[in-house]
Amino acid sequence: MYTLITALEDGIHGRIPGSLGALPLIVISHDPALPWLGDADANWEEAQDTLATASSNAVHVDTTRSSHLIPFSQPGLVVEAVREVVAAARAADHALPRCGPAFTKLGGKCL
Repeated sequence: MYTLITALEDGIHGRIPGSLGALPLIVISHDPALPWLGDADANWEEAQDTLATASSNAVHVDTTRSSHLIPFSQPGLVVEAVREVVAAARAADHALPRCGPAFTKLGGKCL
């Protein structure tokens, strides 16, 4: 678990893109139109983009109506992400499906 957390932190800070190999990863970011960090928000969006490069098997989704508390404002989007990661982990090839209509239907925007 420590290795995974360290790899995620490295990915967030841009130190090791690809550090998670092909581990299924879905990054859900807040709606850029609803900033919550003020001037630091641009750095946060960049960090989220970098985090999505931590795995070669990643999908990055922006919410379309959530600020920071995505699980409270768009729980269906989070549940769908968890379902897709679990399905990928159980699949023989561990591949996530390309970001598609399930996320769009639930208020996400695929990046």
